Amino acid sequence: MRTYRERKIVPYSPDQVFDVVGDVEHYPEFLPWVEDLVIHKRWEEDGVEHFEATMTVTAKSYSGAARTQVRLDHVENEIVVDLLDGPFKHLHNTWKFRERKQRGTEVFFYIEFEFTSRVYQTLIGAFMGEAARRMVGAFTDRMKKLYG
Repeated sequence: MRTYRERKIVPYSPDQVFDVVGDVEHYPEFLPWVEDLVIHKRWEEDGVEHFEATMTVTAKSYSGAARTQVRLDHVENEIVVDLLDGPFKHLHNTWKFRERKQRGTEVFFYIEFEFTSRVYQTLIGAFMGEAARRMVGAFTDRMKKLYG
C-alpha cells in the first residue's frame, strides 16, 4: 500500500477551504485528470453530511472510475473519503482544516491506496505523490480564483 501526506498553510478561512474541497460537483472544472463526477445519493447522519459519488479519472493511457463514500464533517473541519468500488483494493483519503492563530488555515491532506492490478500499482503508484501535489495545488488555485 502506498501513502502520501501533505501539510500546507493557505491564507483562507477553514470554512472557505472546506467549501472548495467539499464542492465535488465542480471537480471536473479544475482538478487535473478528473473527467467526470456523479453524485448518487446524499444523506445526513448525526449532523454530518454524507454522499456516494463516482469519479472518473483519465491520465495518459489510464482511465478508471471509483465509487466512494464521502463524509463532510463541518464541526470537525474534516472530509473523509473511502472506497466502495473501483480499480483500487483500498483507498482512503482525509482532509483536515485547522484555523491558525495567525491568519489562514493549516491544511492536512492524507491518502493511502492500493490498486487491484499490480501493473497499475507499479506504474501509476510511482506517480501518485506528484499527482497528489498537483491536486492540492489545483485546490489552492481554485481558492485564489474564488476568494482572491
